Amino acid sequence: MDLKISLVLPIYNVEKYLSRCIESTLNQDLSKELYEIILVNDGSKDHSLNICKHYEQIAPNVILIDKENGGLSSARNAGLEKAKGTYIWFIDSDDEIEKNCLSALMQEIEKKDLDYLEFPYKNIYSNHTYTKSSLKAKPNDVCSGIELISKYLIGIPAWSGISKRSIWIDNNIRFLEGIYAEDLQCTIRLMKHIKKYAFFNQNIYPYLYGIRDGSISRNNNNDHIRKYLLSYFKILESWQESFNLDSKNKSDYDYWVNRKYLNYLKCCMLSCLFRSSLPAEERKHYFERFKKENIFLDNLRGRIIGENFSSKIFYRTIALSPTLYKYALLHSL
Repeated sequence: MDLKISLVLPIYNVEKYLSRCIESTLNQDLSKELYEIILVNDGSKDHSLNICKHYEQIAPNVILIDKENGGLSSARNAGLEKAKGTYIWFIDSDDEIEKNCLSALMQEIEKKDLDYLEFPYKNIYSNHTYTKSSLKAKPNDVCSGIELISKYLIGIPAWSGISKRSIWIDNNIRFLEGIYAEDLQCTIRLMKHIKKYAFFNQNIYPYLYGIRDGSISRNNNNDHIRKYLLSYFKILESWQESFNLDSKNKSDYDYWVNRKYLNYLKCCMLSCLFRSSLPAEERKHYFERFKKENIFLDNLRGRIIGENFSSKIFYRTIALSPTLYKYALLHSL
């Protein structure tokens, strides 16, 4: 019997949350013969590996990969290589999924013959729960990747969507290793090859997202700021290699990558630098790199006006440090 879906869980030092996460993937109404759970232990130094071994022994559809530490992208890529399901879902091991959601998700995918299904999620933080989606407005019908990005600004996390595994394999799409914000880099490449995308509008929130203490996404110390800035430059280089960013054709996917996401990325870079407390000489170094990429001038010319989310980042950046922004502009002209 063919596997419908592979659930890939990258794991690193999450012993406090891991059992809850794995239990949620097992507590499903889809037959165990129809899906696999791939646990990728990425060199954990706590008891995460022992927990993985326990579930490998008691659950027939659990597969364990034990590897040296290589980071989140490396672990996801290892799971992708091992996966055999028609579809794939990357699940962070400190989160969980809703009980009995898999059948409903797979029914929606199969009914519409989708390449990608995105769904809303519940954000559980500081004992408060609220629902959320990466899209402010959502398509009501099935659409292509280019239709999606031309009409909506997307920033889909890897865990908030199920995709056809063959698209990853056939187009050699992998998570860029050694960076932060890997979902942004990868999702934009993936969407270029999506012919049939849909948003799951039923009254189910399949993903339960929690922010744990020490989460990278919430850490603003200077070491993390540096890593984010370097990551953004690597993403920029990756997109420059993957897309024709000089395209002027509005029916071309690459045009919209340039029009929306390149500007969004540059706004993120500005915001990241301006909220930091990096030494003056180090900031000057980044200013020079920004100047080479026209990051200041692109924003000054108003290329992001009309793209609401990017515009908010841009104006918040100015509000955070107007003097610093004026200084940067003067040195970029």
